[in-house]
Amino acid sequence: MWLTNSSIGRKVIMSVSGIALILFLTFHACMNVVAIFSTEAYNTICEMLGANWYAVAATAALGALVVVHIVYAFILTLQNRKARGASRYAVACNPDKVEWSSKN
Repeated sequence: MWLTNSSIGRKVIMSVSGIALILFLTFHACMNVVAIFSTEAYNTICEMLGANWYAVAATAALGALVVVHIVYAFILTLQNRKARGASRYAVACNPDKVEWSSKN
């Protein structure tokens, strides 16, 4: 399958899993904002999420996405280091007047 065999496919997997994690964090941040304004609404949301099977399934899927994201991050990092070889970056000169903030 091209998603797991090609470098671009692995990067697509990383980006999709990263977007899913960002959406998860956004959803939970919005839930926490609701808790500030109305504890009753927050309790209603929590009861709804705890009582439905799809929320439990989504939690399991999210855990799998975290694992996939971390594993592919290690795989891509190792492949990039292997492809780069012994020297990381070629630097012709190191000017003294360049500030630390522009290098990092």
